Amino acid sequence: MKALGDEVLAEVERFVRRHEAAQNALVLEHVASASEGLGAGPLCAAVGQALGVGGELSRGVALAVALTEVASAALRSLDPEAERGGGQVQAKHGLPLALNSADALFGLAHVALSEIESSEGGRRPGLAAAFDTLALGVWEALAAGDARGALGRMAGELAGRAAGKDEATVAALGRFGAAVSEAAAGETSRLGSARAALEGTNLSQGEREALSALLR
Repeated sequence: MKALGDEVLAEVERFVRRHEAAQNALVLEHVASASEGLGAGPLCAAVGQALGVGGELSRGVALAVALTEVASAALRSLDPEAERGGGQVQAKHGLPLALNSADALFGLAHVALSEIESSEGGRRPGLAAAFDTLALGVWEALAAGDARGALGRMAGELAGRAAGKDEATVAALGRFGAAVSEAAAGETSRLGSARAALEGTNLSQGEREALSALLR
């Protein structure tokens, strides 16, 4: 998974450099700050590969998830009381610019999703609407203190939608992604929940085995 994480992070940096967002230099600082903790983006790519999603589509959806993940990490690092410190970008540039550049990352996630949806072979009905709903869940979870499960759900559900799975299977893949993300954060008891999420789904034996391999 680390190699996949490095690949997704490199794609995030290339994408940010290719698109001039607000405070682009600061956006890149957020990306650098998140380099050690990227998990949902690589997970989305891995689930997509397990489901047989094509390379361009898999990379594009994983990129949107990774940009949302970096935006989440950037927002989590900010402190409304400047005297208490805050993240690296805030410490160097102040809270308003740090907040604006964190928001720009979410805007870039929308751009990434729009680009993949408009490409040949990348069109999937409802993908953008699902992304917005899942992103709202991420922000709500972030406000509550921990967005890892919500980001994992986004990774699983978007990979499932990219693979053209039915709604019940997409929801199960969201539960799978959430449990995998929480297990990776130290809640190893969640591995059982990840396995249970795959039961009774409309997945082939090969897909189920490939997804189960992500739990090892």
